[in-house]
Amino acid sequence: VSDRVGRQPLILAGLLICAVTFISMPHVGSFALLLVLSSGFGFGEAVVSSSSAALVADSSEFKRLGAGMGMQGTVMDIGHASGPLLAGLLIAHVSYQGAFAVIAGLQILAAIAFWIIGRWLIGKVVDIMQAAMSRNHVDPTLTKYLGSIVAVMLNIALVLGILGYFGVQTTSFAA
Repeated sequence: VSDRVGRQPLILAGLLICAVTFISMPHVGSFALLLVLSSGFGFGEAVVSSSSAALVADSSEFKRLGAGMGMQGTVMDIGHASGPLLAGLLIAHVSYQGAFAVIAGLQILAAIAFWIIGRWLIGKVVDIMQAAMSRNHVDPTLTKYLGSIVAVMLNIALVLGILGYFGVQTTSFAA
């Protein structure tokens, strides 16, 4: 799916799924609903893990792929290990519901940071493309025009991915 939709929108969607399900867990009154929310959280985790691994693979040179994947695995493992520790500290000092709210807030902040970084990367891609065109003596007006087109297209893809996550039917935009 991330090959069609893009890595960043799926990572953002996965983080948001984790946040929404996580913040809802302490407020459920039945085991069946807790099971559904836990499954949703697991689905969000799977989306983040697989899409971030694909993003690392896309971003790494072939000879550095192993190091990139090792770093990604290490960061994910640190996150998984620190989550229960953070939750325990928050439960001890805030409350059970407060701990879930704080952790969900952190997930939302991570999603926002990912959005900001994605936008920054789009700017870098456009800058690199325009610099390459300038080095090849392409007309400056054409260079700026093509850079604008690429920036708009990448931003549209990012926005459509996020809208699709929130349930907005985006297929009519593509038609």
